[in-house]
Amino acid sequence: MEQQAATEKQALNAIITADNVRVAKLEKEVAGNKTEADKLRDEAKDALAAGADFVGGAELVEKVAGGWTEFDVAIAVPAMMRHVGKLGKVLGPQGKMPSPKAGTVTDDVTAAVKAYKGGKVEYRVDAGANVHGPVGKASFTGDKIAENVRAFVDSVRAAKPHTSKGTYIRRVTISSTMGPGVQLDLA
Repeated sequence: MEQQAATEKQALNAIITADNVRVAKLEKEVAGNKTEADKLRDEAKDALAAGADFVGGAELVEKVAGGWTEFDVAIAVPAMMRHVGKLGKVLGPQGKMPSPKAGTVTDDVTAAVKAYKGGKVEYRVDAGANVHGPVGKASFTGDKIAENVRAFVDSVRAAKPHTSKGTYIRRVTISSTMGPGVQLDLA
């Protein structure tokens, strides 16, 4: 029994430390209607053509540093990260800080904007093997949220490592931010 528990713990540690950020593509848009692409001026047209709602350089960085955060995702080119890095205290706590791991620091801004406009969201695994991720907003109908929950659970199941054995998803609970959780029946 102890050997089985140790094996499960090793598998859990491998899952958490190997890659604790995964990405799901949800059926309904969760990333929101606003996407910010922080770009160099010569690439701004590409970002706007891809569907970015706000495009700018140093002036946009100053606006965000002043407290403006009415966007859902910030996308930056590597050349602008020296300016965007100053926004860590503003964007970091909100989870909006661009990072290469999330795909929001990239030279291919067009593809990144299209992906996030199409509903790409990130989800994380904490130390207790709990998966956290957004599946909707308060303005969504129940059908949209149910469809997103199904897509989210399917994405987590698809990400299951081949070495993992046994029950991979034990239960699913949904809650609003800082609200009480409601357990869902996956059947």
